Amino acid sequence: QFNFGQNNNHIITSGSADADTIESYIASGGNVYMEGGDVWYYDPMIMGGHNFGPTFGINAIADGISGGEFNNILGFNISAGQNFAYNTGTDNYPDHIEPTGSGLLIHSNDSPNDTSDFDCGVANELAGRTIGVSFEFGELIDSFPPSTKVDLMSRYIDFFANQPPVISHIPIPTGQADQNILVEAIITDDVGIAKTILYYRRGGEQNFTMVSMDSIGSNFNAVIPASEVNSRGVEYFITASDVSGHEVREPSSDFISIRVDVPTPGVTNPNPQPSGSEQNAYRLISVPLDINNKSPQSVLVDDLGEYE
Repeated sequence: QFNFGQNNNHIITSGSADADTIESYIASGGNVYMEGGDVWYYDPMIMGGHNFGPTFGINAIADGISGGEFNNILGFNISAGQNFAYNTGTDNYPDHIEPTGSGLLIHSNDSPNDTSDFDCGVANELAGRTIGVSFEFGELIDSFPPSTKVDLMSRYIDFFANQPPVISHIPIPTGQADQNILVEAIITDDVGIAKTILYYRRGGEQNFTMVSMDSIGSNFNAVIPASEVNSRGVEYFITASDVSGHEVREPSSDFISIRVDVPTPGVTNPNPQPSGSEQNAYRLISVPLDINNKSPQSVLVDDLGEYE
């Protein structure tokens, strides 16, 4: 944790041992919280300070003004629903920043009449996880939970400890033609699930249709409509993302294929076929029902038995 305060305060110079130590620590998987009014823009742009922006997913836009710009600090993503009044006047030239690359916006300043609105907090994940802000944590003014500093620090700690969501799903092997298919999964996360999506398509088609999954606790489900379930089969996969921005996929690559069974009346012909002793008087009609296995065995053996 590094707290550099507001202008005029400590500067970590470019190329210094301190800068190398911090960068190496994050690159090896370490987590770092860093706050400072000048550490993102003024120090690296004007004073020869080290530029931590790329590692923290931060693009520094401008230096702030003196006399206090912070008014209300709004929370987003990992700090969603946590909004704070600020001890205005304690800040001095606070840097204006924004997320870049894999950076995730977590705080923004909301000023009266929108005269000085700017982003002021970004979370990021590379080898290690980082949180960078241009305000002072101690100057946030507590309100009702969850807008308290204790709750906010708890969110920060959860982010540093957070793992991606876990999807537990048993693949669906078969379905019935012209009937809905219910897709179910148990999805868990140590911070909170933000979004779960089921992607499906008819077998062999190019584009997937996406639908949000409903949930009761950790149990998620969505329906593949009967209109999409035919002899071509169905292909699908599931994605889940958490409030920290992590997204996982099940399966991790490709998709799950469902073989669709077609009712017997759908493949028989009630009209008798001609027969006789001549070879050309016989007709064999093969209707492959497994789109991924067109061999005679897959079509005939289950009904007629093994043959030589």
